[in-house]
Amino acid sequence: YDQATSSYSQAQEIHTRIGSDKGRADALYGLGEIYHSQSKDDQAESSYNEAQQLYARVGHGAGQAKALYRLGEVYRQSRNDRATSSYAKAKEIYARIGDHHGELQAGWALSSLRFSPSFVP
Repeated sequence: YDQATSSYSQAQEIHTRIGSDKGRADALYGLGEIYHSQSKDDQAESSYNEAQQLYARVGHGAGQAKALYRLGEVYRQSRNDRATSSYAKAKEIYARIGDHHGELQAGWALSSLRFSPSFVP
């Protein structure tokens, strides 16, 4: 994980330096994936959140929806209200860009969260 984290961090720095918001968002998303797989939820949340904001800025709906979906996965364990919001936004964006698979996946995640015994709106 250390090598991957270092590589994504370097990529983020390079893309920041050259002014590529899309490249920076991709690197942040990758960092979010690494942090999430290590249960470093605060770092994953920060990386995914920044990535989705950059994707939104450059008009990359698929990237934004993907990052929002993954934020929902991070929030799912402890912050159901935020998970619900993230999944709903991801579903909306997937529908807008015509990604039916993503829309269904986000919808399923949203539904499963709502019917979870621990759901607190």
